[in-house]
Amino acid sequence: MNEIIEEWLEIKEILDAAKKEELELRNKVIESFGSSQVSGAETIKKDGWKITIGHTIRSTLDESVLNTIYQTLPDKEKNCIKFKPGLVSQELKKLDGTEMLYEAIITKPGQNTLSIKCI
Repeated sequence: MNEIIEEWLEIKEILDAAKKEELELRNKVIESFGSSQVSGAETIKKDGWKITIGHTIRSTLDESVLNTIYQTLPDKEKNCIKFKPGLVSQELKKLDGTEMLYEAIITKPGQNTLSIKCI
């Protein structure tokens, strides 16, 4: 068992280092083209390469501010907001499993996690 744990730890360390190095190199490639675009995709052809750079801007809402201003927003601004139902796990655990809500709940396995530390 120790052998497989040590092998996993070694591969994980290699993967983590590779991810970090890939991100650093990706940023260097993007910087080398002096891209000025802020959002969207940009395709550049240079020295026999076709390089597509995806620029991403993520926008989120500050819920406390939204709660304060939502009722005063015009419809065109309200239309920009999507309310997505989600489950409150702590409250769900309090139910006995026979409630009507369970008809709408989809359950599927997630990816297992693993953490190993030498003690």
